[in-house]
Amino acid sequence: MAGNVSFYYAIFKKLQHTAVPYGGSNGHLDEDDSTDLAGGFSLRHPNHKYGIFGALAPIAPVFGYPIQEGWQPLNPNSLVPAENPLFVLLKASLQASPPLTVMVNGQEWPVMPLAGVVPQIWFDFNTGNHKLIDALETWIANGKPNDTPKAVKLSYDELAANPPKLFPGLTDHDKPGFVVTPLLFVASMKGDDGRRHGDHGMPDVPIDHVPDHYWNTSQIFLTDELGYTFAGRDPYRYERCEDPELLLERFVAANVEQQAKIVEDWVYRDRTGQPLAAFEAVAAHVRSRG
Repeated sequence: MAGNVSFYYAIFKKLQHTAVPYGGSNGHLDEDDSTDLAGGFSLRHPNHKYGIFGALAPIAPVFGYPIQEGWQPLNPNSLVPAENPLFVLLKASLQASPPLTVMVNGQEWPVMPLAGVVPQIWFDFNTGNHKLIDALETWIANGKPNDTPKAVKLSYDELAANPPKLFPGLTDHDKPGFVVTPLLFVASMKGDDGRRHGDHGMPDVPIDHVPDHYWNTSQIFLTDELGYTFAGRDPYRYERCEDPELLLERFVAANVEQQAKIVEDWVYRDRTGQPLAAFEAVAAHVRSRG
């Protein structure tokens, strides 16, 4: 696809990464049937039925905006960027004073990322000579080609039928002479050297050699022998409740990712006009600490 903007690598993966600071596998990365699938829009994978090429989920209207189930982020009948809601609402967020909503084709869409809680990486992606928003504009005008990889699926059956080539001479540390297949490695952060605690390299690296939330920045799916996916531990997920004191107890005992998610949920409720009673004790605690 020489000369064209890559949708999957230059656009989708960056949008997906922008969603991570909102809470890892929550928000736009939440499960399909979740009550917290933000705006009814999913970034779990490129061809998701509630994603970029699909339409908003039934839950879309409950987030305080006039968006409706079935609205499409991309206009299937237009290659004009200004007529495609996804481009318009994202571009508006980069204004000096972003509006809360934008009108596109007679539909009122919320501006995203949400004003006041925009992750720094969104600005980073839109700084310099190769801005994400410009790539999105060019991609739409060029016909919206979907170059999402169509290679072998990451499932046990598919990988068993199409195994990767063996590393010649590489042996298992406990079984001399046993040739093993290569391990899948995807960089989890800038400067990732591939080392992990317990990988049998010497000297061993500490357990926090890679940040606790690295699985949330790489959408990798590994399966067991029955084909079930290892989802990994989500450090942002916390047990929600509407009891202010109980939520405060959980906040104080939580890790930093969970605390960030609780604060995000508090801010989101405040900005969307939802009840705040459950967060009163947390809010008072945070304010008391300056």
